[in-house]
Amino acid sequence: MVFRRQTRRPRQSPDRPLRSRRDGDPGPPRGHTETSDGPERGTGLSFRGERSRGRCLRGVGPGCRPEHSRRALLDRSGRPVRAHRAGRRGSRRPQRGGSAGVSRLSRQCRRPLDHPPSRVPVTSIGADIAQAAGVTGLLALTTTLFLLVLSPPLAWWIARTASKWRPPVEALVALPLVLPPTVIGFYLLLAMAPDGPLGAIALAVAGAPLAFTFAGLVIGSIVYSLPFVTGPLASAFRTMDTHLLEAASSLGVGPAARFLRLVLPMHRKALVAAGVLGFAHTVGEFGIVLMIGGNIPGETRVLSIALFDRVEMLDYAGAHAIAALLLVFSLVVLTFTYRWLRQGVPG
Repeated sequence: MVFRRQTRRPRQSPDRPLRSRRDGDPGPPRGHTETSDGPERGTGLSFRGERSRGRCLRGVGPGCRPEHSRRALLDRSGRPVRAHRAGRRGSRRPQRGGSAGVSRLSRQCRRPLDHPPSRVPVTSIGADIAQAAGVTGLLALTTTLFLLVLSPPLAWWIARTASKWRPPVEALVALPLVLPPTVIGFYLLLAMAPDGPLGAIALAVAGAPLAFTFAGLVIGSIVYSLPFVTGPLASAFRTMDTHLLEAASSLGVGPAARFLRLVLPMHRKALVAAGVLGFAHTVGEFGIVLMIGGNIPGETRVLSIALFDRVEMLDYAGAHAIAALLLVFSLVVLTFTYRWLRQGVPG
């Protein structure tokens, strides 16, 4: 079998016609190219070997001059040519299925990634749980304190009033029990927008919006956990003996003093149970927190959102850790609360 060496025809110059080797012209020598200004050696525009091409592009190969370095390459219009363009211009086109195409593909595969896996910031599960647990605990504690201040007067009014507004107010308070959290979160998000009623007040008073902030998250949690605190208190207030209230009223004690000095001390168990229910329900919130909070780490990202993120990332080990923490916390809190309520509170 006879192997023939493939030769490359010289590129036609715009100044002179193309001549073949059969007319006596031996053709351009190896490493020689022709431009509009005439032939030059070592410009790096027609090297066939990868090694010689790389050396000449760096200006260190045989026959290369400093003006033939990587920055001094010019095309026919006088503009600088990049190194990879100059190397491809004079190189032989690889045959389909040949080794040149495979080598080029291998070189592309060996290029470094724009974002190496080792440089991608990865948050550990311990730090993620600690950060989300801190936000969750602060949110639940703040919401519970506000609920223990707002819910007792509202529950007392619902339990003792005969007004015609009692049914709609009671239905409005219990609305989060039947509505999906996303519905409440959507309307709260509209109200907290800069052009909404709550958002406009916040911008006028504090100069900051409410949406996607911790303050907005507290407002949403108060609305969503309100029936879990108001309901038990209203039920306890309905069963209260009215003789003590009548006796205090006959002694000249005002309504506010009767409520603070007589009603609340007599319903300590109901207050504790309502506070525990509100705290536990705030810890397990998901829909409203996702709609209003925006999942901001360190500010509005709670444990339920962190659990959802771990499941989406297929990190089931982290999801198990967060879910187990929430499960154990709920069981421990409810167990101690029921035991304390069964033992009774003196006084």
